Amino acid sequence: EATQDFVGNGFRDVTRIAASRPELWRDICMENRTALCYSLKEMKRHIATVESLLEKNDAAGLQAFFEAAVAARRRILES
Repeated sequence: EATQDFVGNGFRDVTRIAASRPELWRDICMENRTALCYSLKEMKRHIATVESLLEKNDAAGLQAFFEAAVAARRRILES
């Protein structure tokens, strides 16, 4: 399957920075490497959680995961 088969309408907006100069993002990443490494580890932890819930066919756990994400987003936008 080609990657294009999975691209939705928001792809262009979400990937806009990928069209920027690579050296710009290299420098930004290097300057913020500590925070980025922390965030990437957190993202991997969340991905592992979702993967585990899917493997266990845990619909209730998956719903709770997404409910927590909604609440976290709301807190961020309200602050």
